[in-house]
Amino acid sequence: MVDKLLEEAIETVESINDDIHENSYTDNEVESDLTILLEEGYPILTLNFAGNAGFIIFFYDHYQLWCSEDDERDYINEDEEEYEPLKPYIQRKLKKLLTTLNQIKL
Repeated sequence: MVDKLLEEAIETVESINDDIHENSYTDNEVESDLTILLEEGYPILTLNFAGNAGFIIFFYDHYQLWCSEDDERDYINEDEEEYEPLKPYIQRKLKKLLTTLNQIKL
């Protein structure tokens, strides 16, 4: 089960990073910090291994979106411990985090 979950986590991180890189460029001449990071190929999401804590998906290495040892996804089938797919869950968490970050006024 761990191998399947690890494979799903790797595919989720790679897929979302690809989606972000493919869809984040605009015709606007003003470069944002995000655009510069994207051009340099900086990964937006990373998968880190945390020893006994399993593995964790982070946004910019600072904001934890998910941890394999504390999986908060909804069950599809609780009897068989089958969770919702990881990618839509991470997309929801990422959208919620970005909404929160966008509310910060400097």
